[in-house]
Amino acid sequence: MENQNCLITGGTSGLGKELVKTFLQNNYIVYIIGKNRNKFNLLLKELPEKFIKKVFFFNIDLSEIKNISNNIVELKKININVLINNAGAIYLKKELNSKNLEKTFVINYLSHFYLTTQLIKNFSATDKKIIVNITSSAHHFSLLDIEKPITNNRYNGWITYFNTKLMNILFTYKCNSTYENAKSIAVHPGWVKTNFGNNNNSKLRNLLSYLRLFFAKNPKYVAQEIYKIIDYKNINKEDCFYSINKKIKSSKKSYNIILQNMLWEKSKKILENEKLF
Repeated sequence: MENQNCLITGGTSGLGKELVKTFLQNNYIVYIIGKNRNKFNLLLKELPEKFIKKVFFFNIDLSEIKNISNNIVELKKININVLINNAGAIYLKKELNSKNLEKTFVINYLSHFYLTTQLIKNFSATDKKIIVNITSSAHHFSLLDIEKPITNNRYNGWITYFNTKLMNILFTYKCNSTYENAKSIAVHPGWVKTNFGNNNNSKLRNLLSYLRLFFAKNPKYVAQEIYKIIDYKNINKEDCFYSINKKIKSSKKSYNIILQNMLWEKSKKILENEKLF
């Protein structure tokens, strides 16, 4: 197989790092988006020498849309075969970016909406592309009301996180109905042994971090299982939500076409009206 190109957000730690290694082992050239170059340098030290020239890094903070837009011209030069929107965060205490947008919302959803919709304009009519949105079964607990401001003043970190995970799935389904030659899947990776959420300090967060050491899944295993479903021919646009590598049903709300369309249009308006660039 000839080299193909994979772009992974949040590819310097946790599941993202293992996805990078897995795709390199399967003859992909891998491009990473991350905000910490030191972590990328540490990753390079873990890789066999033969992979060093096949992995590239874009120093981008996904909490700032302008960071992505500043790099979008270079990103569009890559003939991307697989785009993995993996980066994620949770802020139990409300944190805003430089444009006063809540960071969990921007990192988990809006940055990936912007990145994907910008890059997909670069796809030719004959290209067959795969978009992978890493989400969570926690979207079942979402209280998303699209009629209200997506990021409002009444903040609950967990609910905001659940809402973004539903947005990821709504976006996945909307992509499949919008783009003819790109197939999008949403993947719940399960509870993975990573440092996700460790930026917060609460009794519940600390308990979950402790339990994760004993009960969470190995990220290397999860990455390798996810890779098995990255097959354009076998992806069904109508049945594309996975728990690792097994198809399951997402929440009833996620199949609401009106909600999918409303989120899409609202996301476009936020990007246009907030003057994020």
